[in-house]
Amino acid sequence: MTTAVEHALAAPVAVPREVEQRRTLAVAVAGTFLALVVYTVPLGIMPSIAAGLDAGTGTQTWLLAAVSLGMATTLISAGALGDDYGRKRVLIGGAYVLAVASAVCAFAPNPGVYLAGALAQGAGGSAIMACSLGLIAHAFPEGPQRARASGIWGAALGAGIGSGPLLGATFDSTIGWHAAFAFSGVLALVLAVAAGPLLVESKADEHKPIDLPGMALLGLGVGALIGGLVRGRSGWGDAPTLLLTGGGVVLLALFVLVEIRQRAPMLPMGLFRNPRFQAVTTAAVATGLGVISLLSYLCTMSQRGMGDEPIVGAALIAVWAAASIATALLVPRHFAAFSGRAHLAGGLVVTGVGMLSLYGVDAGTNPWLMVAGLALAGIGSGIANSALGREAVTAVPHGRGSLGSGANNTARYVGSSVGVSIVATIVAAQGDGPDAIMDGWNVVVLVTTALTFLGALAVLACRPRARSGGAK
Repeated sequence: MTTAVEHALAAPVAVPREVEQRRTLAVAVAGTFLALVVYTVPLGIMPSIAAGLDAGTGTQTWLLAAVSLGMATTLISAGALGDDYGRKRVLIGGAYVLAVASAVCAFAPNPGVYLAGALAQGAGGSAIMACSLGLIAHAFPEGPQRARASGIWGAALGAGIGSGPLLGATFDSTIGWHAAFAFSGVLALVLAVAAGPLLVESKADEHKPIDLPGMALLGLGVGALIGGLVRGRSGWGDAPTLLLTGGGVVLLALFVLVEIRQRAPMLPMGLFRNPRFQAVTTAAVATGLGVISLLSYLCTMSQRGMGDEPIVGAALIAVWAAASIATALLVPRHFAAFSGRAHLAGGLVVTGVGMLSLYGVDAGTNPWLMVAGLALAGIGSGIANSALGREAVTAVPHGRGSLGSGANNTARYVGSSVGVSIVATIVAAQGDGPDAIMDGWNVVVLVTTALTFLGALAVLACRPRARSGGAK
C-alpha cells in the first residue's frame, strides 16, 4: 500500500494542454506586468528618491534612466539564452535577480548603490519580458489562440506602465518611496517561486552556441549609445557625451559585421530583410519615440507645470493604461481580418490623434480635461500592443520567440531613450518656471505626435514582397 502511494506521488502528473496554456499565460502576463511596473515606478517619485539619496540634478537623470538602460542592453541576449538554454530557467533567474535588485534599491544608502540596483532591475526585467513572450509563442499555436494570448500580453504592457506610477505615488505619500521598491522585490520573489511548478520548460529545437562576441558588442554598443543620449539631456557639446554616443555607434556597427560573419549569430541580419520583422520593429521604435516618451514627461509636467500632487500625474497615466488594456483585450476578437501591418499602423495613427489633442494646455488648465485625449491615445496603444507581441514572435524563425521578443522590446527601449532625450532637450530650451514647463509640454506634444505619424507611414511602407509567401 505504502509503495503504491509513493509511486503515485513520484510519478509525473500529466497536465492537460489547456491547463498548461493557462498557467503559461498567467506567469507570462504577471511577469511582463511586474517588469513594466518596476520600469515606471520612479517616474512620478524621482524628486523624493533624489532627496532621500541626496542626488543632484545630473545624477537624477541617470537614476531615472537606469532601469531602461539595464533592459535595453540585455533584452536580446536574454531572449537568445532563453531559446537555447530554457525559457523557464532564464525567466526564473531573471525574477530572482529582480527581487534582489529591488531590495538593493529599497535600502540604497547613496546614488551609486541605487544606480547599480536599478541597472540590475533592468537586467532581471529583460529576462522576464523576453522569455514571457517566448513561452507564449511555444504554448499557443499560430492563429486565433496565439492572437488572443498576445492580446492579453499586450494588455499587460499597458497595465504595468499605468500601475507603476500609481504604486510609486501611493507608497511615497504614505510609507515612503523605499516601500515601493521593497514591494516590487516581494512580488518578484513570489513570481520566481510560483513559476517553477506552473511552467513547463521549453527551448528551441535547434541549439545554438552562446554568441559571446555578439552579446558583448551589442550590450556595450546599446549601453554606450543610451548612455550618451542620457548624458546629452544636459547638453550635447561635451567630450564624454560625444565619445559615448560615437562609441556606441561604432560598437553597433562592429556587432553587425560580426553577426554577418558568425556561423550561428545571436541576431541573424537576414531578419532585417523580412518586411514583417521590419514593420514590427519600426512600430516598436515609433511607440518608444512617441507615446512612451510623452508619458515619461507627463508626471513632471503635472507637478512642476500645473502644481499637482504626484498622484494626479499617475492617475492620468492610469487613464491611458485602462483604455490600452481594454482595447488590447478586444482587438484580437473583433479585428482578426486585418493584417499585423494594418494593426500596427492603425494603432499608431489613433495614438497620434489622441496625443495631438493634448496640445494647448497651460498652467491653469484643469488636468482632468486631458482624460479624453489620453483615453484615445490608450485605445491606439492597445491596438498596436495587441499586434506587437504576436508579430514579434511570428516574424522570426520557429522556436526563436524569445529572441523576437527581445529584439522588439530592445527597439522600443532604444526608441524611448532617443525620444526622452529629445523631450529633455526641448524642455531645457524653454527655461524654468511653470509657464516654461507648459511651453515645453506643448512643443513636445507636437514633436512626439509627428514621430508617431511618421512611424505609421514607415510601417505601411514595409510591404511584403510577392516571394515572401504572403506574409503580412
